[in-house]
Amino acid sequence: MTLHPSRSLVLALTFVLTFVAPAVAQSSPCFEPNLGTDLLLSDDSVSPRQSLGFSFPFAGGNVTTIAVSSNGFVWLDNSTANACCNGDRAQFLAGG
Repeated sequence: MTLHPSRSLVLALTFVLTFVAPAVAQSSPCFEPNLGTDLLLSDDSVSPRQSLGFSFPFAGGNVTTIAVSSNGFVWLDNSTANACCNGDRAQFLAGG
């Protein structure tokens, strides 16, 4: 009994992939489940200042804290003012 050439190729590839191929090491997942500390922000709100744990050079000085908005803004200066969520773009850009 002879095999058709295309069937013998399939048989050969099946053998190679089944019996000869090296085992593939399982890799770690590409998703990091540790998303950090939940700031418990509601819509249009700003977190209390969070410590960076290091000094960060910014705008001619050093910053050690950060404030985070639920809208995606961050503040690296040490001011307590923010105009994140009142809708006044000029006031926001002026930093107050």
